[in-house]
Amino acid sequence: MLRTRLFALIAVAAMSWSTTAFGQAVGAGEKNSSPPPPIVGELPDNLNARAESLVNERQAILNALRDATTAATADVKGLLPDPNALGDEARRVAISERLVAAVRKLAQIQITRHELGGRRNVLMIPSGGKPGDGLTFVENSQWNATILAALGDEAGAKMLADYASFDAAIAKFGGELLRGNAEQQKQLIADLSERLGRSPFDEVTADEAILVVKRRLGTDEERQQLFARMEKLTPDCAVAIQAFVRLTKSQEKFNLTEQLIGKRDFKVVGQLVDDTPFDSSTLAGKVVVVDFWATWCGPCVAELPRLAALREKHKSEGLEIIGVNNDFDKEALKAYLEKHPEVAWPQLFDAASAANSEMHELARKSGIQAIPALFLIDRTGTLRSVTARQTLEQSVADLLKEPVEGGKP
Repeated sequence: MLRTRLFALIAVAAMSWSTTAFGQAVGAGEKNSSPPPPIVGELPDNLNARAESLVNERQAILNALRDATTAATADVKGLLPDPNALGDEARRVAISERLVAAVRKLAQIQITRHELGGRRNVLMIPSGGKPGDGLTFVENSQWNATILAALGDEAGAKMLADYASFDAAIAKFGGELLRGNAEQQKQLIADLSERLGRSPFDEVTADEAILVVKRRLGTDEERQQLFARMEKLTPDCAVAIQAFVRLTKSQEKFNLTEQLIGKRDFKVVGQLVDDTPFDSSTLAGKVVVVDFWATWCGPCVAELPRLAALREKHKSEGLEIIGVNNDFDKEALKAYLEKHPEVAWPQLFDAASAANSEMHELARKSGIQAIPALFLIDRTGTLRSVTARQTLEQSVADLLKEPVEGGKP
């Protein structure tokens, strides 16, 4: 019903445009220099209001589907907390009927979300998540089909494969792995690695390998050996493997960044843009936001007014900001700062890294993979967050309420 109303609205707008365009074409020989009025402006107020209402209705439906996905996922995990349990035939038989129903329900909800959202191959990373946390609609469908195949629901697995446009052989292979004992799994993964070496551009084999590594099938050693084969083949292999290896490497570096959380006496040391030395220990007792950015980075520049407003609001309470700049041209940075005096906090610049077109040394040592990135240091000098962008204002307010050691604010 909602989709019908949306299409009807689009049709009305299209008809309005077509009529105007047709009238212009007929009167093309007449002298008329006035531009056509905007289409939306010609729509009556009640239709504009209806358009907004439809958008809101669609968002409400998407929100409801998101909540339904969360609930359905919990149902599946409740029945199958560990996929390796399917290797136990007695356990598999005991939960088969209920699990098939739960997986089919989850798959249907995900399909409905896909139909409304159109996010087939977009990597969905949860809020505050890590690079490796995301799964595309196709990857979710492959996994659902794999579980169904392991449970003997070949019809359900094939329907998912047909709908999401992946080869059903992927689910069949995954199902065999889930049902197999340790020795059978080891052999299947070894055979997969050998096939990958023989046919590195085969997309089905590539997806099977990604499934094994991403879903943590088999033992740690078996997955490590398979991933090592994938790394060795890159870049002369299927595009999917190349992308997966890059993403995994990014995740590993992000993990290094996460390991910094809780580090005491986290210091930001380097040269400022005017070549004077800087050490964040001079800001002892303050809450510090560390902004990794560059003038060539659009999202970075878009964050600066937000940071300036935050600093203006809380500076008297003990907030300070340090910029770790990743420009490759110091003059470009200087010119930007001259035009924007509101960016009034210290800016570190690493000339040696810039000369090699590399990110600032501190960014590299901290495992920064993408900018902008915001770190938060509390009053005791402890690094508290490496992913502060989404909750910056609230996180800063919370840290400013915390006392320094000794009980003094």
